Amino acid sequence: MKSWIIAIGVALTFSLSACKKDRVAAVELPEGFIENDWDATLSAAQENDRPIYIHFYEPNCKRCAEFKEKTLNSAEVETYVQENYIGASINNTEGKGKELEDEFGITGHPASAVVNKDGSLKATKLGNLSKENLLQWLEEQK
Repeated sequence: MKSWIIAIGVALTFSLSACKKDRVAAVELPEGFIENDWDATLSAAQENDRPIYIHFYEPNCKRCAEFKEKTLNSAEVETYVQENYIGASINNTEGKGKELEDEFGITGHPASAVVNKDGSLKATKLGNLSKENLLQWLEEQK
């Protein structure tokens, strides 16, 4: 009986730790994106005189990981953001990411935001957008 209790405890521990893994961090960040560093993002925007594109995510959000993998990492989106924006990927569950989520009124995930180089919000968009929809929305925000 005691071994069954231990086995169940071990299985429960592994299943709970698997639920807490960071799915989004497991996906490679697109070239040129800054991850979880708002000060560096703002600095780069001001130095390069460009607006900021932010991908807000929650670490264990399956849709956020899919968006990062399929949309952000598509060659077209990666190139477009590199040429027109400063790209950032921000975990909005802690620290400055949580502050920005509250400040910008982000209410779901994944979320996209365009921010002026001074840090003021220009626009937000919720959802797991296709690369075509994201590119169209980013073009409209320029």
